[in-house]
Amino acid sequence: MKYFIQAFKNYANFTGRSRRAEYWFFTLFNTLISIFLLVILMIIVFSNLEDFGRGEFPVSAIVLYAILIIHSIATFLPSLSITVRRLHD
Repeated sequence: MKYFIQAFKNYANFTGRSRRAEYWFFTLFNTLISIFLLVILMIIVFSNLEDFGRGEFPVSAIVLYAILIIHSIATFLPSLSITVRRLHD
């Protein structure tokens, strides 16, 4: 977990090197968070399929989708910087 937080502290640092563990733990936690949010979103969507057929969207699905988008935007730059630093090896 400390590598995930450390990647956010060094999000603008594209110089130097990142260790293998730092890269893979960041990737692991980022992937787990994304999968968790997607699974919850799919559960909400599949439980309300008849509402989606009528063009009605539950507020919980919209909020969770917004959280997923915010997570993707927030982790883009740290992911890019940690990948660039890892490729310096």
